[in-house]
Amino acid sequence: MSKKLLPPTTMLMPLPAALITCGEHNVNPNIITVAWCGVVCSEPPMISVSIRENRHSFKLIKDSGEFVVNITGADIVKEVDFCGVNSGRDVDKFKATGLTPLAPS
Repeated sequence: MSKKLLPPTTMLMPLPAALITCGEHNVNPNIITVAWCGVVCSEPPMISVSIRENRHSFKLIKDSGEFVVNITGADIVKEVDFCGVNSGRDVDKFKATGLTPLAPS
């Protein structure tokens, strides 16, 4: 097999699809699907997520200073896809998918 050179790109596969939940629980909760999520450090445990500034969730996270990372499974692939192609500016993703936001403990 011959070697194939690819041009520089941001694609690195496979990455886990994660649902990032953000916003105030009873006011404007939102879900965004991200693939750019990964481990930054093991001690102390830290992860990174990458969300563009023009995304609805970016402002929610910036305003609250917090978010939750939910690692997904194959059983909710349709919900994960829905949350990735629809904006929380236009639709209540929790209501549309049947996913349930939990109050902070």
